[in-house]
Amino acid sequence: MILRQLFICIVALGLCYPVTAQWGAERGPNGVAEGTVLSPVMDPEGDAMAVLGAAPPLLDIDTLDVRYSATDLNFSMTFFNSILPPSSGSLDALVGVIEFDVDQDMLTGIPSLQNAFSPPFAMLGSGIEYVIDLFSEVAQPGFVNITDMNGLLQGTIPVTYTDNSISGAIPLSLLGNDDGLVDFAGVIGTVTQPTDAMEVVGTSIAVPEPGSFAMLLILLCGVVNLRRK
Repeated sequence: MILRQLFICIVALGLCYPVTAQWGAERGPNGVAEGTVLSPVMDPEGDAMAVLGAAPPLLDIDTLDVRYSATDLNFSMTFFNSILPPSSGSLDALVGVIEFDVDQDMLTGIPSLQNAFSPPFAMLGSGIEYVIDLFSEVAQPGFVNITDMNGLLQGTIPVTYTDNSISGAIPLSLLGNDDGLVDFAGVIGTVTQPTDAMEVVGTSIAVPEPGSFAMLLILLCGVVNLRRK
């Protein structure tokens, strides 16, 4: 898609503002990198930029939340202003990418587009293997493509738009049967220009299984009963 390629070229030229944090290379025993933030990740209000000088609105990221279950990687991105899907035909529609480093290894995958938000091209310690292509909704209302690092289509998923959010669930089978523990970032904008990117990198967290809640309740009840005896 021409618009997608133009957007990526603009970002890759480093015409955007610098981020304040980099991906950490060192990881703790829980797999979380130093320098990353556990989901949900909050982005500052008012940091969106008119990269090409186009008129407002300047889409401004509020939060990006990524959580995994045994079968899916669930994501939700919210904004400080209203959004529209690309299929609306509006030049102010939300476009961009949400990127995933599924093996959390900078030696695999391709450089993150977020590198361009760290002039002069400071390379972040990540390698992107999969991408949510927000542009693709223009040709299939209510659905977006999941592509790999080579741009090859892995599958299509339904997404839900509200006045200020987009959300969906990616089957882990579309992510190379990954376990769901991923690092993630996002670069977004309108059809006319990129406007915002996550200022820190996030690490997904697990969605508690229903059985975990039941086990917790049983343990709590047992503690209460022991105290009463």
